[in-house]
Amino acid sequence: MTHILDSDTPHGDSASADARRLAEVFRSISFLPGEAYGPHSHRRIEINYVSSGSCFLLTEGKRLTFRKGDTMLIAPGTSHRFQAGRKGATLLQLEMMPDVLALASGKTSFSLELSEPVVRISGNARIRSTIHAIIWELANKKTSYRNAALLNYAQLIILLRRHCETDAPDKSYPPSLSKAKDIIDRNALGRISLSEVASQAGISDRELRRLFAVHLQISPSDYIARIRIQQAIAMLTSGEHSVKEVCFACGFSSPQYFSRAFKKATGRTPMEFFVR
Repeated sequence: MTHILDSDTPHGDSASADARRLAEVFRSISFLPGEAYGPHSHRRIEINYVSSGSCFLLTEGKRLTFRKGDTMLIAPGTSHRFQAGRKGATLLQLEMMPDVLALASGKTSFSLELSEPVVRISGNARIRSTIHAIIWELANKKTSYRNAALLNYAQLIILLRRHCETDAPDKSYPPSLSKAKDIIDRNALGRISLSEVASQAGISDRELRRLFAVHLQISPSDYIARIRIQQAIAMLTSGEHSVKEVCFACGFSSPQYFSRAFKKATGRTPMEFFVR
């Protein structure tokens, strides 16, 4: 396991103690295939980004799967058991007390008002880069690192709240549409067959298209394209990936097709979003 820093590491100076107060755990850590721990719970807000591999989280009788590119957001007091997948897993881990986020948001208390004890956020490169920025600041302790970490915490709060607001389940959706939408949300960046989505949701291809048109005013194919373009924008603006890397990471078959689809959706080319 490769640790950047966590609360179990010995510290001898006040700067390190201050870093611990800003996050009880802040590290990149690798797990061997099948490695597990828990169940356990704590008073901290826990955020884990899956950098590679896959893992499972067991909580309240549910088994949730997280793959590369997913973020797990675990509410305080949630008992959970973690297990790495068959190829292992590498996580960016960030755990902090709620009062840290209250400090970053300028409030006396803080709550994300999560709809579930564990929330999956799929394919959000901005959340990943913000978590990484917080970890880097706390691990390296450069000049004004505390202020820089709090600024990144403030951005993280905004990104998490946006997700909670826009991706909260719509109780008005038919169950088959909610299931199909969830399947697409989790798999849109890879190879995905709409016929398989319809089959897993227990409906026909035609019914899948009808449900999307009636309730979302968009076709399933365009819905997938929208997810891919949104992820591409996040990855390009982070400046951590080349245009070609973003193309294939977001499920596009070629840079040429990616460029056409991207310009059709945004009116701009991928290079105009790319941050060097």
